[in-house]
Amino acid sequence: MILHAVPKRKDAGFRVPGLQTMHFWVCSEMGYRFKIRKTVLCGFLAACVLLSCMPYAHAEGETAPLIDAEELQSRVDAYFSQMGILPELVSVGYVYTPTGECWYHNADKWYYSASLYKVPLMMLLAEREAAGELTQESLLYSWPLSLVEEEVLTNSNNDIAYSVMLSIAEPFACRSMFQRYSAIPEEEYPWEFASYSYFSARFMTDVMKTLFSEPERFPHVADCLKQAQPGHYFHLILGDDVPIAQKYGYYHDDEDGSDWTHTAGIFYTPNPFILTVMTRYGGMGESIIGDLGALFFEYTGELDKRLEQREEKAAEPASQTAAPAEELQPGIPKHGRNR
Repeated sequence: MILHAVPKRKDAGFRVPGLQTMHFWVCSEMGYRFKIRKTVLCGFLAACVLLSCMPYAHAEGETAPLIDAEELQSRVDAYFSQMGILPELVSVGYVYTPTGECWYHNADKWYYSASLYKVPLMMLLAEREAAGELTQESLLYSWPLSLVEEEVLTNSNNDIAYSVMLSIAEPFACRSMFQRYSAIPEEEYPWEFASYSYFSARFMTDVMKTLFSEPERFPHVADCLKQAQPGHYFHLILGDDVPIAQKYGYYHDDEDGSDWTHTAGIFYTPNPFILTVMTRYGGMGESIIGDLGALFFEYTGELDKRLEQREEKAAEPASQTAAPAEELQPGIPKHGRNR
């Protein structure tokens, strides 16, 4: 695939006034590198880096994670570099559902949600259906619920979605209800979340995790999303043979020319995974989403193999996994050795 290149990001820097000049590279949580100048605290910083690079010691009986966060970040960074994509304009959330492990890039940056809000919105209605308050034949603005779900989730109908919101509560109150589908503490939501529908990749990934883990609580939502946007977004590279419950969002601001293109989805692979990609790119945004969908599809296949190997090893009889007693006592020669 050929994508239009954009200028690559230059390394950002910041200054600490009044301190001696030195150069030091530090890796942030998101994988960006900042060139720190003017610091006399290099000993302290060096110690921090050394500690951060030490391998994590897992407690006895604790299972090591399958996801290698640094290795996965390097893959994503390599893709960004190859395509000339600014990493700070893209956010990613990934969940490998067999183990529940998560990986994030730039996950706590808040973006205008565009049509992503339609997923938690319709989850509110689906809960009422699961509770017996509504049926597929219940009328909402003269439309049966089944048709409303199809129009909002599959066809992304803006007018019907806004009518649904007003039927539940005024927009600020309705968006505040979306928090129930995420583990983010209430105090960490910015005011733009409820006021202007700003979402983060972490929030939207939580929403999709909730939808995946409690399907009986949200009847018909995932089924409608599986029919959405064939051949586009996460289906762009993978095609339509991979079942994906996806919701896209796109918005162009005519006043400042800014663009927002996002997609969140549940990939129903043999071991399902959840992926959210949010971008500040316009037309190129869909290509980024499609490429990352394929990248994480391939990565999930690798995790499946690691999981299978771990399970096979755990199933081995203790007699096959335990080392001979003599090998556990170094320094004690075996009879007949050292001739």
